[in-house]
Amino acid sequence: MINVGTLHRNLLFISLCIVLPIVLYVIVYFYFFTAYTHGSFTELSFSSQYYSGIYKYRILSYGLMEMLFDFMRDWQTQLGEISRIGIISQKLQAEPHVYLSYFLLNTFFGVITMTTLFIYRTSHLSREHSAKSLINELLIVNLLIVFSHFVIVSYDNISYFLQILGFMFLLNHLKKPDNTMFLAYLIVIIISTLNRESSALLLAMHGAVLIGFVGSRKHLIELIISTIVFVATYLALRFSLGFEQSVIQEFTYISNIFSIYNFAGIAFFVALTYLMIMRFESLVEKKAGLAFLIFALPYLLVCFLGGYLIEIRLWIPVFLGLILIGNMNLPTNLKQDLPLARA
Repeated sequence: MINVGTLHRNLLFISLCIVLPIVLYVIVYFYFFTAYTHGSFTELSFSSQYYSGIYKYRILSYGLMEMLFDFMRDWQTQLGEISRIGIISQKLQAEPHVYLSYFLLNTFFGVITMTTLFIYRTSHLSREHSAKSLINELLIVNLLIVFSHFVIVSYDNISYFLQILGFMFLLNHLKKPDNTMFLAYLIVIIISTLNRESSALLLAMHGAVLIGFVGSRKHLIELIISTIVFVATYLALRFSLGFEQSVIQEFTYISNIFSIYNFAGIAFFVALTYLMIMRFESLVEKKAGLAFLIFALPYLLVCFLGGYLIEIRLWIPVFLGLILIGNMNLPTNLKQDLPLARA
């Protein structure tokens, strides 16, 4: 970070990655009432939703939630007596320990996501930047992610963290080829796929980097290996848990065409994507960013066919991808500038 001492760097980290996210999540979860998410704030309704349809494949997030349920269940009566939790529970017909579990899980991974993004933006993997640029960027990401929690689910924040972490492992490997980093990247793909299908966007980012920065044949083989790992994990979940609603929970494209709310979601995506692309400073970054959007088309198509586009959480993995790609610090020609991987 340009012209920022250790003290101010640490204060920036505490402010942007710890204090701000926690306060924002407290406000969103305990001082606003969601008019959107219903029917998943009791253990029974949670099990009914997350053990069926497309949600049953997201075993990482609902497994963590069930661990929190087990821990918090004995405190349910005491939790209900806390004023804000009690009010929220009555309004949403929620069991206090279930609602609080959503809050704790999403706040924890919200903090971890911002921490990982901060580490990326202040590391050798990212190009140099001013403190002003870092503050603006992380402030926007913070607000976008927290604002998207008018739809309360258990898997989104985990997926953002894994997306950033996986991309960092990939860039480390590309900058200084190391099979350990590549293996770590593959492990993140597996874990991320156990959480949410949007892990496929890591492959889109991988391909975009190779397009933008001229990858070699060896890099292409690594992309193929990564794709095989994703597909194998994706199919293994479906063979073990069944293929019912294995890709889309329900088709919503008619609503997405004719609903003013979903049209607003499309407009939001287009506007923010344009702004993200305009931030790119070099032709290489723009090339990689556009390649990422092209490779992300399968994800965007599934969102259009089976998602409610006013749910801006659907777009955040794409925005994160553009932010990460737009700040990469890589040689412009990976073929020439990178040595062979160590055994």
